[in-house]
Amino acid sequence: MKVSVIIPFYNAFSFLEKSVSSALNQDETGELILIDDHSTDNSLDLVKKLQQKDDRIIILQNNSNISGAAISRNVGVHHASHEYIAFLDADDYYLPERFTSDVLLFLNNPDIDAVVNSVQIKLQKGERQFILNSFYRHNELLGFSRSFSPIKINDYIAGFNLHLNGLTIRKSIFQKTGGFDVHLKQGEDRDFYLRLFSEAKVISADIKIAKAIYFIHTENSIQKINEAVYYRRMAAKKHFFQKIPIKSAWSFKVKKWKSFLEYDFLWLFKKDLPYKKWIKILLLPVFIYRLFSKNDPLFDINRTIPPTSHK
Repeated sequence: MKVSVIIPFYNAFSFLEKSVSSALNQDETGELILIDDHSTDNSLDLVKKLQQKDDRIIILQNNSNISGAAISRNVGVHHASHEYIAFLDADDYYLPERFTSDVLLFLNNPDIDAVVNSVQIKLQKGERQFILNSFYRHNELLGFSRSFSPIKINDYIAGFNLHLNGLTIRKSIFQKTGGFDVHLKQGEDRDFYLRLFSEAKVISADIKIAKAIYFIHTENSIQKINEAVYYRRMAAKKHFFQKIPIKSAWSFKVKKWKSFLEYDFLWLFKKDLPYKKWIKILLLPVFIYRLFSKNDPLFDINRTIPPTSHK
């Protein structure tokens, strides 16, 4: 089994060598596709030097006027020559034997489309960190709740955390889902998962064994609150109107409605602000108007900022 590993990068000079090395150290890595997303540092020069040492490295550039990890990953998958695809963020890295269990699972379950592995969080500072509206814990595992188990769309909606670094997927099903939404510079992974679990047969690996590291540091794009809130609100709005093949469609809509409310004014009214619930009630007509309007107000669009890291 050979895998095409996809790494989009934007100004990731400090992290890329470790990331690239971790992917090339896997026996199953048939090719490593690196996509430069308009970097302005020395990242591109670095990967060109690394390419001279390993001919499995393929370097592409995102020449579109749309930037972001979503479109860069789509470009990478389009050029992939192997049946299996895996993703890795430029500032993260794989652990040894990243694909060992995937090989066996695909071999023993020829009808499955994707395998989900656990990913371990590494915090640059401290043992616990609150970012956006979630707590991240050092060494915490992100993954499914049961090992070697089928994962359905309702399982995902119920709330398990999945990181792209732990996903191995057939190229054919990735193309069938339509890939990543290029208009989402953040939250594009969760948007993709909704389509993946709606259309694909997915199984979990051993949830106790981490296969990759998700490194949380000061340059992650999730740390850019304005951008993070804007694109997550955009995704919540998209999913509110989207038809999802689940048992309780209305509960899903309510969940996305609440998510839209939270992200709509999270940038202004912090999570611990007293009387936040009453503020939301008073502004309910505004929220409803914004949810059903075709476009976000210009001030929302203008306050977004370019991504600093594809996380």
